[in-house]
Amino acid sequence: MGCLAHARERASAEQGAEKMRRHRWRCRGQMAVECAFVFPVVAVIAFIVANALVFAGDCAAFDQIVREAVCMQADDGREDSGAAEVRARVVERLNKDHIEVSVVAESGAMGHIRYRATASYRPPFLSGATVFGARVPALTHEIGFTVSPYRKGVVV
Repeated sequence: MGCLAHARERASAEQGAEKMRRHRWRCRGQMAVECAFVFPVVAVIAFIVANALVFAGDCAAFDQIVREAVCMQADDGREDSGAAEVRARVVERLNKDHIEVSVVAESGAMGHIRYRATASYRPPFLSGATVFGARVPALTHEIGFTVSPYRKGVVV
């Protein structure tokens, strides 16, 4: 009885192998089709992640440059044209075509001056792009610093 069971098992294994070969032959192009569907999705996700990393790096550089520009303006002593001078310094140091910079100076209590700088990030390849009829908005990053008139160069 043992030999008969072994023979059946072997015949079953050979039939299974034959079925597997036939199954592989029928599913031959499945991987190419799956790749054709998955690759665009992976490419879009990689594009979004790359843009997010570039935006995060530009925001970090923007924060540092604005802090230095505001400190220089605080030492300058001229608050009347402060926002324009801070913006000019930031644009010069940042030197990025895809970032628009705006700076606003506001007078606060007890002579304090608050500088609010905003960076609008719009990659060049997305300028004027639309998705389902809606324009792609720019990513914005805002930072604010308050300068004391009594302690020049000190940014709060």
